[in-house]
Order: sequence, then structure tokens, then C-alpha cells
Amino acid sequence: MLCVFNSPANNPTGFSIDDAMWDRILDVIKKRAVDGKFICILLDVAYIEFAGDGSQKKFFEKFSSLPENIITTVAYSMSKSYTAYGIRTGACIIIASNEDIANRAFDSMKHSNRSIWSNITHAGMNILVDIENDEEKKKAYEDELKENRKLIENRADAFIEIAREVGLVHLPYFGGFFISIPCDNQKEVAEKLKEKDMYIVANKNGLRFAVCAVSEEKCKISPKLIKEAIDEVSK
Repeated sequence: MLCVFNSPANNPTGFSIDDAMWDRILDVIKKRAVDGKFICILLDVAYIEFAGDGSQKKFFEKFSSLPENIITTVAYSMSKSYTAYGIRTGACIIIASNEDIANRAFDSMKHSNRSIWSNITHAGMNILVDIENDEEKKKAYEDELKENRKLIENRADAFIEIAREVGLVHLPYFGGFFISIPCDNQKEVAEKLKEKDMYIVANKNGLRFAVCAVSEEKCKISPKLIKEAIDEVSK
């Protein structure tokens, strides 16, 4: 059984699972992991560096002492965390109570990945190693990350504040690159917004707004435009 969780800063909602919720989730998983049943937890943490001040990473401790038949794999995105979005580089980190099981999982992933799509981007790996081995570069990277994190926080705050003022409902947002707006007829709403030179992604159950790609000033304008388009389409 594979259980996938995209948190913190879920894409497309910006939602994050808190510590109390993780405790309840793991209780359910441990109850299911009986009679030799093997369960793999996949944590997609692509946007973790844009979901808080660092305290959001403490939840990893909850996966360090699980039963042997529960293995945790962490999908980590170097291209996002190291502010190199287009390079598409990442890693899978294995957490397990049994070293043999961890090694078997590693060997399985290594062979299947290389047989399907070879290796990850070499330039991305070099950038990560160069930064971590050079204190000056690492400091510059940390400063850039902090600046970009604050930039996105300001944009999201601006969007949420105006959304509250105009009555635009959005899903709970705790961080990351996107905010989701639930609505019906989302494709029609997206087409209506194109008439006002606003381009937004229509998902299955609503719209995805990218605070990572829109200036703070446009984040202040967008909620009203979205609300008007939703109201017009729903008439």
C-alpha cells in the first residue's frame, strides 16, 4: 500500500498538515500495518522551504521510529528549494527502521529509475554540491531563499486580504506557490478571465492562482476579477 501526502504547502492549495493531524494520520496507518502488511508513505515536500521559517520541518521526527513494515520516502525538490525552478532536480530520501528494507528500496528505485529515464539533471547536482561546499555561496543562497520566501508571503497576504474584502472564497493557505479557489464551471470562468487579460489554471474542482508568478500589485487586483467572473458565469 502506498500513501501519498503533499505537505507542507500543498500544490495546488497551499494547505499544510499540522503536527496533531500527522499524529492521527500515523495512528491510522499503524493500525492498518498489521499481519505483515507493508505500507509505504511518500512525503512530497517540494515546497517545504516556502512554507514557514524552518519550524515546519520538525514533523520529520515523527517518521523516525515507525514499525519495520512502514517505510517512509521523502520526495525532495532541489530545483525549488535551491531557487533553481527550471532545472528539475530532486532526490528521494528513505526513512526506515530496518536497514535491509531501506537498502532494498534504494536498489529497486535505482534500477527502475535508470531503466525508465536514466539520471537526474547533472547541472542541478553540481549546483547543490557547489553551494553546500562553499560557505560564501551557501550564505548567498540562504539570503536569496529568504528574500524569495518573503516575496511570495507578501503576494499571498495581499491576495488573501483582498479576497476577504470582496468575499472570494479560497481553500486554506499556509504557504507555497499556489492558492486554490473552489468554484463550478471553472473552465468557463477561466475563459471569462481571459477577456480581462488574466490567465488562470482551471483544475477539476476550481481555479489555481499562482502567487509565485504574479506581482504583489496584481495579487491585489486579481481577487475582485475572479469573484466577478465567478458571479457572472454562475448567473
